[in-house]
Amino acid sequence: MRRSVISLNRPARHYLATCEGIACGAARWRQTDQGIKLERFAVLADYRNRQVGAALLQAVLRDVQAAHAGSKVYLNAQLPAVNFYKRHGFVTEATCSRSATYSTTRWFIRADETVGSLPIRSHCP
Repeated sequence: MRRSVISLNRPARHYLATCEGIACGAARWRQTDQGIKLERFAVLADYRNRQVGAALLQAVLRDVQAAHAGSKVYLNAQLPAVNFYKRHGFVTEATCSRSATYSTTRWFIRADETVGSLPIRSHCP
Protein backbone atom coordinates (compact mmCIF):
# COMPACT_ATOMS: atom_id res chain seq x y z
CA MET A 1 0.00 0.00 0.00
CA ARG A 2 1.25 3.47 -0.89
CA ARG A 3 1.06 6.11 1.81
CA SER A 4 0.68 9.81 1.23
CA VAL A 5 2.83 12.03 3.42
CA ILE A 6 2.07 15.73 3.81
CA SER A 7 4.14 18.12 5.86
CA LEU A 8 2.41 19.12 9.08
CA ASN A 9 3.36 22.70 8.23
CA ARG A 10 1.32 22.55 5.03
CA PRO A 11 -1.92 20.68 5.52
CA ALA A 12 -4.10 19.74 2.57
CA ARG A 13 -7.72 20.73 1.99
CA HIS A 14 -9.76 17.65 1.05
CA TYR A 15 -12.99 17.38 -0.97
CA LEU A 16 -15.50 14.55 -1.30
CA ALA A 17 -18.14 14.43 -4.03
CA THR A 18 -21.32 12.54 -3.27
CA CYS A 19 -24.28 11.55 -5.37
CA GLU A 20 -27.46 10.45 -3.60
CA GLY A 21 -25.41 9.77 -0.47
CA ILE A 22 -22.72 7.74 -2.26
CA ALA A 23 -19.13 8.98 -2.19
CA CYS A 24 -18.14 9.03 -5.85
CA GLY A 25 -15.20 11.44 -6.17
CA ALA A 26 -12.41 13.06 -4.22
CA ALA A 27 -9.69 15.68 -4.56
CA ARG A 28 -7.35 17.82 -2.48
CA TRP A 29 -5.06 20.84 -2.74
CA ARG A 30 -2.14 22.10 -0.74
CA GLN A 31 0.35 24.94 -0.78
CA THR A 32 3.89 24.08 -1.90
CA ASP A 33 7.05 26.04 -2.62
CA GLN A 34 5.97 26.16 -6.30
CA GLY A 35 2.41 27.40 -5.67
CA ILE A 36 -0.88 25.61 -5.09
CA LYS A 37 -0.79 21.95 -6.07
CA LEU A 38 -4.01 20.14 -6.96
CA GLU A 39 -3.80 16.45 -6.14
CA ARG A 40 -5.58 13.11 -5.92
CA PHE A 41 -8.47 13.85 -8.26
CA ALA A 42 -10.48 10.68 -8.70
CA VAL A 43 -14.02 9.78 -9.75
CA LEU A 44 -15.46 6.27 -9.58
CA ALA A 45 -15.89 4.72 -13.02
CA ASP A 46 -19.71 4.60 -12.82
CA TYR A 47 -19.80 8.38 -12.20
CA ARG A 48 -17.41 9.52 -14.92
CA ASN A 49 -18.69 11.63 -17.83
CA ARG A 50 -21.43 13.04 -15.56
CA GLN A 51 -19.62 16.28 -14.61
CA VAL A 52 -18.59 15.01 -11.15
CA GLY A 53 -14.92 15.70 -11.89
CA ALA A 54 -15.75 19.10 -13.36
CA ALA A 55 -17.78 20.04 -10.29
CA LEU A 56 -14.95 18.91 -8.00
CA LEU A 57 -12.37 20.85 -9.99
CA GLN A 58 -14.50 24.00 -10.03
CA ALA A 59 -15.09 23.83 -6.25
CA VAL A 60 -11.38 23.35 -5.61
CA LEU A 61 -10.37 26.20 -7.94
CA ARG A 62 -12.96 28.53 -6.45
CA ASP A 63 -11.62 27.91 -2.94
CA VAL A 64 -8.00 28.20 -4.09
CA GLN A 65 -8.72 31.50 -5.80
CA ALA A 66 -10.44 32.85 -2.67
CA ALA A 67 -7.60 31.77 -0.37
CA HIS A 68 -4.58 32.30 -2.63
CA ALA A 69 -5.50 34.72 -5.44
CA GLY A 70 -2.59 35.24 -7.82
CA SER A 71 -0.76 32.06 -6.82
CA LYS A 72 0.41 29.61 -9.46
CA VAL A 73 -2.00 26.65 -9.58
CA TYR A 74 -0.58 23.41 -10.92
CA LEU A 75 -1.02 19.64 -10.96
CA ASN A 76 0.55 16.51 -12.38
CA ALA A 77 -1.72 14.43 -14.61
CA GLN A 78 -1.51 11.09 -16.35
CA LEU A 79 -2.22 10.96 -20.08
CA PRO A 80 -5.82 9.67 -19.79
CA ALA A 81 -6.74 12.87 -17.89
CA VAL A 82 -5.04 15.35 -20.26
CA ASN A 83 -8.15 16.36 -22.22
CA PHE A 84 -10.15 16.87 -19.02
CA TYR A 85 -7.64 19.42 -17.74
CA LYS A 86 -7.29 21.09 -21.15
CA ARG A 87 -11.07 21.66 -21.22
CA HIS A 88 -10.74 23.46 -17.90
CA GLY A 89 -8.04 25.94 -18.94
CA PHE A 90 -4.88 24.07 -17.98
CA VAL A 91 -1.88 24.09 -20.29
CA THR A 92 1.25 21.94 -20.38
CA GLU A 93 4.26 23.22 -18.50
CA ALA A 94 6.63 20.26 -18.73
CA THR A 95 6.71 16.50 -18.89
CA CYS A 96 7.64 15.23 -15.44
CA SER A 97 8.17 11.51 -15.83
CA ARG A 98 7.61 8.57 -18.13
CA SER A 99 7.38 4.86 -17.58
CA ALA A 100 6.38 1.90 -19.71
CA THR A 101 2.77 2.21 -18.53
CA TYR A 102 2.07 5.93 -18.20
CA SER A 103 3.39 9.44 -18.60
CA THR A 104 2.83 12.21 -16.09
CA THR A 105 2.74 15.81 -17.27
CA ARG A 106 2.82 18.96 -15.17
CA TRP A 107 -0.04 21.35 -15.95
CA PHE A 108 -0.81 24.83 -14.75
CA ILE A 109 -3.78 27.13 -15.12
CA ARG A 110 -3.21 30.21 -17.24
CA ALA A 111 -3.08 33.46 -15.29
CA ASP A 112 -5.74 34.99 -17.56
CA GLU A 113 -8.29 32.28 -16.80
CA THR A 114 -11.31 33.24 -14.74
CA VAL A 115 -11.95 30.41 -12.33
CA GLY A 116 -15.51 29.50 -11.48
CA SER A 117 -17.17 31.70 -14.09
CA LEU A 118 -19.53 29.03 -15.38
CA PRO A 119 -21.93 26.94 -13.30
CA ILE A 120 -21.11 23.26 -13.54
CA ARG A 121 -23.58 20.72 -12.29
CA SER A 122 -22.90 17.12 -11.42
CA HIS A 123 -25.19 14.70 -13.25
CA CYS A 124 -25.93 11.66 -11.10
CA PRO A 125 -26.82 8.37 -12.78
